[in-house]
Amino acid sequence: MECILLVPYPTIIIKNGSNPKNSYIKCRSIIEKDNKILFVYYKKLDVYSLPGGTLEVNETLEDCLIRETKEEVGLVVEKQKIIAKIIEEFNDRYITYYYEVKVCGKCKKNYTKLETDSEMIEVWLDKKDLNVFLESYMSMHKFETAMHFRESKAIAVYLGKINKDTVFEIETS
Repeated sequence: MECILLVPYPTIIIKNGSNPKNSYIKCRSIIEKDNKILFVYYKKLDVYSLPGGTLEVNETLEDCLIRETKEEVGLVVEKQKIIAKIIEEFNDRYITYYYEVKVCGKCKKNYTKLETDSEMIEVWLDKKDLNVFLESYMSMHKFETAMHFRESKAIAVYLGKINKDTVFEIETS
């Protein structure tokens, strides 16, 4: 007997056939202004990502979302609604929750060493062609094409191009 859990947001599973060793939970903010969406770009890694990061011990998803957005882009946000949950299974399992957020104020950024060393900057990308850009962008970093693919799926949900009741799996090589 098959059981389907109905949630008010899509779940997308991306697999490459490996057995994940560790699991990480992440939260990412979708911030829109003037028909553009805020991304962070890691210059030295040649990678685009929505602001966010990894859940810390004893932290709630909402606390992670707020902390990571403050640290990366210096914005105080309030969670509005969950947009999507994307599970990636490679050598490790990554479960990422995407939230639409409301900006409530500004604060000081607090970059990690990786973010500083990677020369991370903020970029506003036009939402009109964003999915095409993310899905076709060939990063110099060989593993990060999957990150762009993941972000494109979250943006597609946000823009209403993927139905909120969708649950699907994608096999990659």
